[in-house]
This record gives sequence, structure tokens and C-alpha cells, in this order.
Amino acid sequence: MPLWENPEFIRNFRAQMRPARLVGTVAITALLSWATGYAVHATFAENQHLPDWGKTFMTTALGVQLAVLGVGGGVACALSIYRERERNTYDFQRVTRLSPIELTLGKLFGAPIYFYFLAACLLPAALVGAVAGHIGWTNFLAGLGIMLVGTIVVHALALLVSLLSPRGGTGVPAALFVLLLPFLALPGQDQSDLKSTGPWAGVMFAAEGSWQTQAKLDWQGMPYAASKWTDMVFGRPVHHVPVLVILYLTLLAWLLVALVRNMKRDTADLELYSPAQSVGLVCYINLVLLAFYTLREWDMARGASLPAQRATVFTFFLGINIALLYFLGVTLLRSRDQSRRLAHETAAPGLGWRDAVWPASYVLVAAACVAALVWTRFAFSSVLRGNLDLGVSAFQIVFLLAAVLRDLSYFQWMKLRRSRYPSLIAFVFLGAFYLCSVIFLSAFGWLDEKTFNFLVLLPLPWAALAPNPLQWVAQRPVWLLALPAQLALCALFAWLHYRKIAEMVPAHGHEQSHAAVSPATQS
Repeated sequence: MPLWENPEFIRNFRAQMRPARLVGTVAITALLSWATGYAVHATFAENQHLPDWGKTFMTTALGVQLAVLGVGGGVACALSIYRERERNTYDFQRVTRLSPIELTLGKLFGAPIYFYFLAACLLPAALVGAVAGHIGWTNFLAGLGIMLVGTIVVHALALLVSLLSPRGGTGVPAALFVLLLPFLALPGQDQSDLKSTGPWAGVMFAAEGSWQTQAKLDWQGMPYAASKWTDMVFGRPVHHVPVLVILYLTLLAWLLVALVRNMKRDTADLELYSPAQSVGLVCYINLVLLAFYTLREWDMARGASLPAQRATVFTFFLGINIALLYFLGVTLLRSRDQSRRLAHETAAPGLGWRDAVWPASYVLVAAACVAALVWTRFAFSSVLRGNLDLGVSAFQIVFLLAAVLRDLSYFQWMKLRRSRYPSLIAFVFLGAFYLCSVIFLSAFGWLDEKTFNFLVLLPLPWAALAPNPLQWVAQRPVWLLALPAQLALCALFAWLHYRKIAEMVPAHGHEQSHAAVSPATQS
């Protein structure tokens, strides 16, 4: 249905847009805009820089608009679902006849509706500053568009945090902290592939933006962006405005998928993405990294050798993807209630190997997709060719994947145990294990490369992130012994997980006895 006919949007509109409140907002905004404009004009006239007062006034007005939309609208979205839980009205949104997408859009644009009106009241001041400062209309409209799309992304993120926040006092601080993240984005460096991604880029483009793309060659003969409004996408110069808008829209699409999927679900059944969607999200993040990645960015020293730079490229992508796969596996973990329902559904055909190794299958699929993306990106370039040891790299990938699957199998087994907070307990136990291992191994001096042995890789597999070829050749038996040990631990936790699921399967004899009862006996 159209947004103006959406009952959720209408409910928020009537609650926030009262006539007396709107009249007061217009009067106060007009008075403050006039006073600020007069003060800026007088200051520049006194300093004999009168032609610049319009640009400064426009930048001030747009900055206040951004703060109103981003912070005010974000807080309104962060509190929209959270307040329903506090008021015990959360169940009403689960039984409403509105579809999940209609309910999501109603809350996304209805909760911050007053702040949209307040930003609209500040628009005349920005227009006056743009006219006085001789700002081009294309720059002004592009800046407003970046601000608007960027703040809508912030609102969607705040709404998702509000949906996932538990009832209590800890949800709102976490939501407010997440809301500040887009405003902490540092401006892009002169030679970075992607410039500033925060909504503040819209304000700066309206004030001093240029529509020209400029690229030059660095000391290695690789192109780089010579303008702060030029991005390098797969090594080609593209203007920053369309790149930023596309990034915002794709991120907004992923947030809407999560919102629509969980908007009308019970709190205990919330699941951000389906397994297939989670794999797609991991591939999307890698595609963004590959699009805006060059070897030059990670060259910390100008004189670094090319093999060292290639190793940096490989280590960077390996570390990022190990973290992404770890997060993917954690989001796919099943609760005890979900496993019980699955056990009842598969009781007749029996449990399969997928149930025992969950979520390893989707983690491996995501790893294969990521490997294909990275190989396609660098296969026809000179970045990863040459002095990169393929044997060491292959071992690192397999060993770290086994370590990820080991921890995920442990988490999945712990989530099926009877406990009030199984995830928290599993995390505390694993963190204590890693911390004690570091303390113990450091006390014996085994973390040094000279005394590196099998006992280090068994509890701390993340040490494999940075092996060098010389260390691999010198201590090859150590590495080869650590890999089957990790696989054995994966099999152990998978077996424990399988036993827990098997305990939830209903007895076949009990089901057959119920099925054999005649209708006459039932009556």
C-alpha cells in the first residue's frame, strides 16, 4: 500500500505531528535561522570576507540538518520497537494484518517523521546560503541526496538494533553507540581508493564538490585517485557521488532484508538472515573489499619489497574472511528449541550428517564462494603471482578453516545444553581457555619462533595467520601434526552435538503405539 495509507505510518504521524507542536517548531526554527544568518553575515562583513558568508551559512544549516536527521531520527527509530517491549505492546505488531514489509516501512519512515519535518524547516536557510554563496544547484541537490540516503541507512540500522535489543536497560545504550558509528568515519586519504563514507560527505560536496574525476600514477605505476571526489573501483576512476549512493542503497537493501525477515517474529525466534542470505552477505562484503582494494594501500613503507607486499595482501584478505566466516557461523547457530523442532521433523527419516556438523556446511560454501571471488579478482593481475608460496598459503587456509569449524562445533554443542545463558557461558569458557593458553605458553617461552612447537598451534590456531616460508620449512612436522588434531577436535564436538540432538528425537515405539490405536478405542 502507499506509505500515506500505511496504518503504522499514520499512527506515528498523528502522535508526533500535532498542529500546536508544528507551529512552535516553525516559529522557533525561523527565529534561530534568522539569528544565525545575521550573526554569520555580520562576522564576515567585519572581517571583510563577505562573499564567503553564504557558503558558511549553508554548511551550518546542512550540518544541523544532518545532526537532526541522523541523531534525532536514529534515536527515534532505536526506541520504536524497544518501547513496545517495555510497554508490553510488542505482541500487537506480530498479530497485525500488515505484511512485514508494510510494517517495516511504516516504522522506518513513521518513527522519525517529526525530525524530517524539522529538517524541512531548516531547508530555507540552506537555500538562502546556497544562493548567497553562488553554489551550483547540482552540487546542492547531490549533497542533499547523499545526506538523505545516508540517514535512512542509519535509521534502518537503528531499527534493526531496536528489534534485536532485549527487554531491559542495556538495549538503548548499545543502540545509541551503534548510531554514532557512521559519524565516526574518517575522511579518505589522498591516495586511498574509497573516500569518506559518512553522511557528512554530502555537506562537504554541496560546499566544495567537483564533478571531475582525476587519477594519476604512483611510484609503482598504479593509478590512484588524485581528487577527494574520485574513487578507484577495480582500478578505474569513478566519481564519488554515484559510488557512495550505490553503497548506501545496497547496504540499505541488506538491512531491509533482515528487518522484513524478523519484524513479525517472536523474540526467541529472531534470525538475522537465512543460511543462503548469510553466504550472500559474506560475498557482498568481499566484493566491496575487492572493488576498492589496491596493493598500494597496505604498503606501510615506501621501500617495502614486492614479496612482502604480496604477503600483506594475502594476510589481509585471509584475516578478514576468517573473521567473517566466524561471524557467519555464530549467526547460524541453532537454539535448543530450534533443534528440538528439527529433531521432531526428521524423526521418521532419521538425522543426517548435516545435523551433526551444522553450521559447517554453509561455512564451507561461503569459503568456496569467497575463494572464487578473490581468485577471479587477482588471477589476471600481478598482485598475488610470483613469490607467494602456494603450499604455505593452502595450509593456512585449511588450518584456519578447521579452527573456525572447531570453535563453531563447540558453540553449537554448548547451545544445546540446559542452561539459562548457554551462549554467554560458551563464550566465557572459550575466552578463558584462550587466555589461560596464552599465559601458560608465555610462561614457558613457547610463543617465540625459535621454540615454536605443536603445543602452541593446538590451543592457539590463530598463530597460523602469519607463518613465513622459512618457518614452515624448518618446522613442517609441527604444522602437519596440528592439522589432524584440529580436525579430530571438530569431529569430537560434532559427535557431542549429534548425541544432544539424538536425545531430542521422539521414541519410534511411542509414536507407533499411538498410530496403532483404533478409532473405536480412541472414542
